[in-house]
Amino acid sequence: MPDQTFNNTLLKRFNAQSIERLQLKSVQFAVGQPIEEIGEPIANLYFLEEGMASMTVTFENGRQVEVGMFGFESVIGASALMGTKHSLNRIYTQVAGWGYACKLERAQEEFKKSAGRSAPL
Repeated sequence: MPDQTFNNTLLKRFNAQSIERLQLKSVQFAVGQPIEEIGEPIANLYFLEEGMASMTVTFENGRQVEVGMFGFESVIGASALMGTKHSLNRIYTQVAGWGYACKLERAQEEFKKSAGRSAPL
């Protein structure tokens, strides 16, 4: 992915070596597509380039409320970098688009390498 131009604010800040090590895979997102489900393992990080996703909390009575939104300025799955193994929320696409996925293990390795550095990845 050399000389790749990104819309995602985070990916724009990563250096070329970090991008290469993350082994990003292009992903298309349809409206309503599940990205994370409550209780399911978090296996990937997702960097949206276009589109929008919503994070909801589900109450005991089954009702849901939106508690967060994701777009090109963020990463989906970041809680896994802080130790969360299973999703605590439902995340799904509200606006169709596309982005990149990387395996959680790759991201964890890369973030460990950059710990303590003041420069972006």
